[in-house]
Amino acid sequence: MYFRVKAKPKKYAHYRELRGAALLVVSFLYGYCLVLPEQSGAVGRAIANISFEIFGFAVYLVPLLSAWAGIDLNEPPSAFLKRRSEFGRVLSATGATVTVSSGKTNDLAQLLSGACSRPFAFHTANEKNPWVTIDLGREAAITGVLVRNRNDCCQERAEKLRLQVSNDGRQWREIWKAKSIEPRWEIPLLDQNIQARYLRLDTRPTTPAAFHLQHVEVWGRD
Repeated sequence: MYFRVKAKPKKYAHYRELRGAALLVVSFLYGYCLVLPEQSGAVGRAIANISFEIFGFAVYLVPLLSAWAGIDLNEPPSAFLKRRSEFGRVLSATGATVTVSSGKTNDLAQLLSGACSRPFAFHTANEKNPWVTIDLGREAAITGVLVRNRNDCCQERAEKLRLQVSNDGRQWREIWKAKSIEPRWEIPLLDQNIQARYLRLDTRPTTPAAFHLQHVEVWGRD
């Protein structure tokens, strides 16, 4: 049994980078109000007074934690984004269909949209070969794939991650395999001249295990 969902991602945008930058700005302004309330004006003083009444001295942790979250969201841009003239565009951003082998679909639209508000977009059951498949809806030249692992825990479950491609959804060809567990993988495929409609990411754990990812970008040209 598997679950198939027609994902409707938002128009592609760098939501992570925008949220990260906003968090950093807010963290700085909030910290300024707490440390220098007299120089922050009436609004700054009011914010500081209310914050100390509610949280006490623990309030100093708030801007630090939010700044840390902002830094985490502002991960370095991928090589695909830096070299867009070579890698083309994000084919999976619009009109793609996502299929998972089992389990629950936390937010499949997140898997393709880049709006990574949750640690993972899907979570399979414990399986011998859990997978997620992206159907681009048409055959295209695949130039690269960016994969973000779950970001709160359990990243080791993506050990032995594989990428396969297919033109009919039945016959699959392995084109890449992870050498180590990472928070994200950038998989350049320019030199492989790959034409495909379907892409599948899966694992083959030693014992049945769950599989989950946060975000996938399929780069290429129509």
